[in-house]
Amino acid sequence: MLGSVARVILFGCRTNEVRVRRGSDQRDQRFSTVDLFTEGLTLVSANARRIEVARSVSQATGIAIGAVHIGSDIPLPGRAQLRSDVRCVGGRACLVRPDAIVAWRAPGMDTDPERELSRVLT
Repeated sequence: MLGSVARVILFGCRTNEVRVRRGSDQRDQRFSTVDLFTEGLTLVSANARRIEVARSVSQATGIAIGAVHIGSDIPLPGRAQLRSDVRCVGGRACLVRPDAIVAWRAPGMDTDPERELSRVLT
């Protein structure tokens, strides 16, 4: 079931709950993906640049934004599995509310991702 982390992450939909392991060592603590979204907004992406942008925009706006890097913070087996199930690869990203509802989806990397995310938040 690990491969179905967010089979369809659509704007306005609740994210799927999946039990995953935290950390690079697969013997680490198991937790629910819904537990990632309990404190404010959380940006989810497999793109490291998107994670950096979330932190930068959070600091610039004063709006707390958590960031979850898929493949690093949440290790998943196989890029093909990640690509088809999570839909947050490449420049894609999802902004998730604390009730695990997707507030926004970025279908790709904008030419100015800081401005793009700032607009979403204001």
